Amino acid sequence: MIDIKIKIEELETEIRRLGGVFGIDEKRNRSKELEFEFSDPDFWKNKENADATIKEIGELNELIKRFDDLERGLSQAETFSNTGKIPEAENEIFSIQKKMHQLE
Repeated sequence: MIDIKIKIEELETEIRRLGGVFGIDEKRNRSKELEFEFSDPDFWKNKENADATIKEIGELNELIKRFDDLERGLSQAETFSNTGKIPEAENEIFSIQKKMHQLE
């Protein structure tokens, strides 16, 4: 049980580090800015700019989604650990580690 709690703490630290490396907070803000641009009636007048913006927001949202999946998985692992569901917590930890390696 202690090993799982330690592993969860290590993963939490690593996820925070990755959030900084990838600039997740900045990417969230940029995504919101781009979504706001969609409401501008002139946005669609320049097709090349609109296409580039749509591509950028798609890439940002994909990275944000993958990072959010890590955070949700960590929360799930903590819940499993706290309720004594050790095999489930171990499975979730393994899944998080796999997703982190893919993201890196």
